[in-house]
Amino acid sequence: MPASGDKITSFRDPGVQDLFSKDRDFKNADIKPAGDQAIKPADRIKIRKFFEDCTRQEFDNEPEALADAAFVHLHRFAKEHLDLLERLQQLAPLRPQLPTALAHLEATLSKCLQSRQIEATLVAVKKHLDTLRDGIQDLGIYRGDLTEEAISQVKRAQRVLTVEFEQLQQLGLDPALEQAGHTLQAQLALACPWRDISSARPLLEQIESRYRESRAELLEKQEQQIERILEQVKLREGFARLDPDAADSVLRLVRDKRIATTPEAISPALIVLRNSVPPRLKEGAEQAHNRLDELLSIKVQVVPFRLGLANRELSNPAEVEALLQELRERLLAQLKDNSRIRLT
Repeated sequence: MPASGDKITSFRDPGVQDLFSKDRDFKNADIKPAGDQAIKPADRIKIRKFFEDCTRQEFDNEPEALADAAFVHLHRFAKEHLDLLERLQQLAPLRPQLPTALAHLEATLSKCLQSRQIEATLVAVKKHLDTLRDGIQDLGIYRGDLTEEAISQVKRAQRVLTVEFEQLQQLGLDPALEQAGHTLQAQLALACPWRDISSARPLLEQIESRYRESRAELLEKQEQQIERILEQVKLREGFARLDPDAADSVLRLVRDKRIATTPEAISPALIVLRNSVPPRLKEGAEQAHNRLDELLSIKVQVVPFRLGLANRELSNPAEVEALLQELRERLLAQLKDNSRIRLT
């Protein structure tokens, strides 16, 4: 053993050349008989078979050859393990639980590669041989299954569930669509959700298609409402006499309330499209009528008149007559020369 304290058991160990080429190092070395071998022939056979099984290559049974295999291939497995972790990160927020040996593989490989000494390396490999074998086997399986296509499909399933399916749920689902969503949720809850993910493609397409249909229906309904309001504005007396710029300034107040989106978009949500369009267009209609009043009042004054009859109850003919008389008096009070009343 040299003065540095690193035990030398092979002519390939670091420090061998200095030990035999420098007098001082040689004189200070503690040279002992070989004694019992830490790595016996049976151990080397097991280690050799391990590397041959996991690399599909052949190796000599000598310690130096086996240590070289460890330095080369364990480093490669460490890189492949890092690659696997990066692939798994792409699945966030999913965090699949890895098998124990695979989860501990990084630490196990690190322990086996701590030393550059031949014997120390083989002793570490021997100690962790079972964990290495299981972890590297799982590593190959996981990397083989977790392809870019599989990752893409898992991410697609996550998006469909958290965006399209959730938005459809807010509107109410039919049983078939509800079952499709539950099946996808069960797939993503598996330990390895990417396995057999291709079988979920019809379900994804079913939900995506229904989402686009629902969105298109809501957008078509919005356009129909806009057209009805525009026609009502155009039918008002005096609108036809407006010049093109003035007419556009009135109609634009309605058109600007349109929610501009597409059937493929994911925002705003379906329920927002359904619930916010009517009040937006109602506001736009009021603004358009008010603008038209302003333009027409240059020649004829248009007086908006709110009836205020909501929730009023009538129980007999006398009350009806009284209400009509009340309305007549209120309307006549507002009606003046060169003016018109617009009921709102």
